[in-house]
Amino acid sequence: MKIQFNFQINPLDHREAWERVPVYRRKFTDRVAAIHFAERLARLYKAEVRLSEGTDPLRESGAYFR
Repeated sequence: MKIQFNFQINPLDHREAWERVPVYRRKFTDRVAAIHFAERLARLYKAEVRLSEGTDPLRESGAYFR
């Protein structure tokens, strides 16, 4: 079964409030794979990445990766 994870990419050189950052959705089979993906995104885009789970990303608590 796949679980929906939400990613928000906030560049370090141009910070925005998290409510204004677009949400990207992707499905993974487990949380560990989603965490590895978030870490890769943070390195690739030199940004802070917010990872949340569920259908409403702005109301869910999230994990942050740099």
